[in-house]
Amino acid sequence: MDDFDLFDEEDAARITASDTSVLDTLSPTIIQEEAVKLGDKTRFISTRTVTVFGS
Repeated sequence: MDDFDLFDEEDAARITASDTSVLDTLSPTIIQEEAVKLGDKTRFISTRTVTVFGS
């Protein structure tokens, strides 16, 4: 399962790009709040993305 299974295409592409940036730069990202569509509802989420080494 990935972001495209959970979110609409626009939100999934944005989330995937953010995750890829963290992996490329090794710099954590904190998104305080963003609106995403889950089915027919809009939800507000806060995320923190970090690189985990040695896993």
